[in-house]
Amino acid sequence: MKKINFSDYNSCLSGSCVVSFGADWCRDCRFAKPILEELSKKYENINFFEVDVDEDEKIRDTMGIRHIPTILFLKDGVEVCERLVEPRSANIIEECVKKL
Repeated sequence: MKKINFSDYNSCLSGSCVVSFGADWCRDCRFAKPILEELSKKYENINFFEVDVDEDEKIRDTMGIRHIPTILFLKDGVEVCERLVEPRSANIIEECVKKL
């Protein structure tokens, strides 16, 4: 997964991508990260990005992120699956990835 900030955000407005918003101190984020890393290997045609909300408040506020982890699934800049907030299973995450 590539770490991005607000200035890089436009890079995920074309094609299919997954953007995970989290922070190093977040226990639930540490649960989701390895799942996303595995999915990024399985779905090589989809870009996987991560945003540290403590390092980049601008993108967090622009995207309306209120809880972490929050995972967005975007196709050409449009959300194609419901945002996942604090996802509890790999299956839920992968079902949204498949919609891309």
